[in-house]
Amino acid sequence: MAKKEFIEFAQKKYPQYLEGAFENCVLSAFLNKSEIVKVLTPLLGKDGAQKLAKLSSAILVSELDETVELYPRLTQDQVLRFFKAEALAYPKAKLDSTVITRPMLIELVEILEEYTGIQLTDDSDAPLRYLDKVSQTLNIQDVAEYFSGSPSRITCIRTRDRQKLPPMSKRTQVCQRKVVKAYLADCCGGAVDEQTPIKDLHSEITDSPYVIVHWLEDRFGKAIDNTLIKSKTVGDLLDAFASN
Repeated sequence: MAKKEFIEFAQKKYPQYLEGAFENCVLSAFLNKSEIVKVLTPLLGKDGAQKLAKLSSAILVSELDETVELYPRLTQDQVLRFFKAEALAYPKAKLDSTVITRPMLIELVEILEEYTGIQLTDDSDAPLRYLDKVSQTLNIQDVAEYFSGSPSRITCIRTRDRQKLPPMSKRTQVCQRKVVKAYLADCCGGAVDEQTPIKDLHSEITDSPYVIVHWLEDRFGKAIDNTLIKSKTVGDLLDAFASN
């Protein structure tokens, strides 16, 4: 049903193509995201259609019926196709390679989390914290296995990491500060010294400390007085976010 609706819509846009011409191409080859949302909203609802549209470079037209039926599941091939299309990263590409930058990896992981409901982050963990020490041994295939629900090395890392944590009642405040610090490190592309002035914060994609602080505010739902940025350190910033 979904494939039929998609092809009928696409043929109106590209009348020169026969029906069979669409089968082995990805959705984004013919329709933009807003058009895909329009076609799939009756089947998935607007929210589901919008999530699928973000992965339109990963899903073949021939897979569309099964993908809609199994929503929100993805196959390993679809996850791999997504990374190849969006980051030119192949299955064996390492997560710390120059091919796929850390900000891009975080962005793609968040899209996969949103669609599948499978989390690589949660209330007590900042993005990709598990991968910091082992990223040289992990590759895109590991990510594909993880988000398709298959056993993976990432699952083992997450499990091992959680087993080392103290009970939640004893770690809530400390953990919250660690969460903020780890997320800030992700934003800046590496560990940040707590003595560093906030005004000196920067990342691969912005030199503005105000943008980085805004990312933290958006992530943790807490507004920070901008006067902190002019006169305080990273340690003060972490304390501000970690305080009740």
